[in-house]
Amino acid sequence: MNPPTKTTPRHVRCLDNTLQRDVLTVGQVYEVYGEEHGNYRVCGRWMTKGRFEAVEAPAALVEVSPKRS
Repeated sequence: MNPPTKTTPRHVRCLDNTLQRDVLTVGQVYEVYGEEHGNYRVCGRWMTKGRFEAVEAPAALVEVSPKRS
């Protein structure tokens, strides 16, 4: 498995949850744990990039992140 790189978005928003309604919610933001062969690793599963759009980290995640000096 390839971990996220500088070109891999760290967070993506779900655009399509067809056949994955038990795992994905449209509009929900998810963290990307890897990228390989045109897929993102999200929620412990490999899913096609077409289901998602790249977004900035949600404010709630930024607030709890440790500050870097």
